[in-house]
Amino acid sequence: GMNNLEVRVFDAGGNTADSSIGINVDNPLPPRVMDTEPPVVQIINPVAGNVSGNVVINVNASDTANTNEISLSVYINGILKTTGTGSTLSPNWNTRAKGTKTGTHTLQAIAKDAAGNTSTTSIKVNVVK
Repeated sequence: GMNNLEVRVFDAGGNTADSSIGINVDNPLPPRVMDTEPPVVQIINPVAGNVSGNVVINVNASDTANTNEISLSVYINGILKTTGTGSTLSPNWNTRAKGTKTGTHTLQAIAKDAAGNTSTTSIKVNVVK
């Protein structure tokens, strides 16, 4: 946009002189870089195998852009358990709760970045009581 550049000079005798000129500042924005890389998501805990009692499901995610803008979701057997934003999510799963059957269960984590790129990981655990 249009701006005025003003100059005022002084000499040793106390004399001053002013001058101004109108300038148009036209700095184009750099081209927007499209984010096409999905975030990386991992289920850190539990590992595949037997689980029982109160299980903390630790999910970590990273992204080439801002990790604060990652949306995380955790599913157990295809049913949403919890959601959150950021690089970590750690919901509790009580495998002794009524309705949780012994046997194989699938834990799934989905990460979505601000650009809409998604990634998924899953593990199978065996609930023993």
